[in-house]
Amino acid sequence: MRPRLDDVAAAAAAAAAGRGRGGGPGGGGGGGVAWPRSCFVLLQCLERLVALGGCDPSAFRFRILCRDILKAARRFQNLPRVCWLLAQLRATGAVDALSRHLKPQLPLLFPQQLATAAAALGACRLQHKSLLNAIAAAAMPYLSDISAGDLLKLIQGYAGAQLHHYGLVSAVSAEVQRRVQAAAAAAAAAAAAGRAGAGGSRSALGSSSSGSSSSREGDAGDSLQWGADDTWQQEAADAAAPAAAAAAATGRRRQQQQQQQQQGGGIVPSLEQLVAFRKPHRNLQSQQQQQQQQQQQQQQQQQQ
Repeated sequence: MRPRLDDVAAAAAAAAAGRGRGGGPGGGGGGGVAWPRSCFVLLQCLERLVALGGCDPSAFRFRILCRDILKAARRFQNLPRVCWLLAQLRATGAVDALSRHLKPQLPLLFPQQLATAAAALGACRLQHKSLLNAIAAAAMPYLSDISAGDLLKLIQGYAGAQLHHYGLVSAVSAEVQRRVQAAAAAAAAAAAAGRAGAGGSRSALGSSSSGSSSSREGDAGDSLQWGADDTWQQEAADAAAPAAAAAAATGRRRQQQQQQQQQGGGIVPSLEQLVAFRKPHRNLQSQQQQQQQQQQQQQQQQQQ
């Protein structure tokens, strides 16, 4: 069971329904003039219902709320948002009625609002081809300003309405590919900048070391020569270290291979072991020959 309208939503619906009798929130005169905050109250009521998980679309109070929303349709500044909330509440009839007020407002809507309107029509599976084509025509020039989530919402709206707009799909696909390529290029540029920064720091260290060595050269040439020799020896040792490590690793692999070959080949017996094994082997052969002769004699006797 979905929850019914709570006290706040019911009070908002009752206030919106009674605006024609009392006018403003104070209940004073005013005849049929709606008080300015009625649209805000209706929108708050819809958001509260969506937060509660929805309600029965056939409930009496909800039908009153939908009736008041339809009466105030021209005064809503964000009509696509209202359609989206009604679509979440499964009020297909109300969304269908509000769609008549959407088309005149399309030139005034933001790209995000266009995506929301298409998503609302798709959620209710309303196949208003003229309205959806107008939304596509209004949204295609501004696809670069729409976020990825809104692009997905826009495409899902046309998919829910089962309308194949190949121009919009190709434009959205091209925009997504452009964003992916731009992101990849930015990542590559950042990586190249990082490598260049590392190289620049190394060159700066090298230049600073060379500057310090030149200053020391003016003071003591002999100490500079010995320091240069030590630096050269250290660099040579550092360069030879990877080669030595590789040679050691190769030697370890060869030893492991030899050990594996020895283990796989087994233990080689000595000459004494071979001589000692020959005697029982001969005895076994003689026993087998005697058994074969006995079997042959038995077979001959059976045949006779």
